[in-house]
Amino acid sequence: MWGLCIFAANQSFMKKKLPITKNKDVVVSWVYTWSKQQDMSIHEQRIVLRILEACQAELKGVKLKDYAGTKRKFEHGLCDVDAQMHVSDVIFSGRDYNEIIAALDSLAGRFFTYEDDEEWWKCGFISNPKYKKRTGIITFRVSNDLWDVFTKFAKGYREFELNKALALPTGYSLRFYMLMSGQVYPLDISLENLKDRLGIPADKYKDKNGKDRIDHFEERVLKPAKAALDESCPY
Repeated sequence: MWGLCIFAANQSFMKKKLPITKNKDVVVSWVYTWSKQQDMSIHEQRIVLRILEACQAELKGVKLKDYAGTKRKFEHGLCDVDAQMHVSDVIFSGRDYNEIIAALDSLAGRFFTYEDDEEWWKCGFISNPKYKKRTGIITFRVSNDLWDVFTKFAKGYREFELNKALALPTGYSLRFYMLMSGQVYPLDISLENLKDRLGIPADKYKDKNGKDRIDHFEERVLKPAKAALDESCPY
């Protein structure tokens, strides 16, 4: 059971229905992955989930060249990891050309920024995306620097089940799942902090005077996310 304490109100999330895929636990760095990504679509997030799944498999000693059958492969190159997967690994509602292209195009345009005490760098989440229409195969590249960040967990981690994350139909519900996964007690968090973790701009859901519109935030973010979690996650 998860608890979320916002504006002195508790939210709990519950129950059912998963896509067909082998269930496994994935360890994810929250700070490096979703918390700074604004308005990332559910399909973009699923692509990143598949990358993270492969990172975790590699940590467990799985050979990624033959990973998860012939349609899903990750091969290390000099500067990048060459990734291949089937569109059904990302989009569960059929093979919609527009959805696939939109997800690849948008994710390829997003940048990931890393900084610690010794260095700063920036790279794209993916590069060179391709979609082979007849076979449904997606290919792209992931920077070795980004791959290393995802597997080192330098600033904390989240454990969650891939099946449950992939079952969620919206970006906010997935982010809530990652935020709350593993929580035993209600999470006491300010609205500003929550918006930051969900990738929502600080000035969104405010009135013209800059005052928070909690009713809008609850109606457009909290309630839809809770409904999706109630439907998809058996808690």
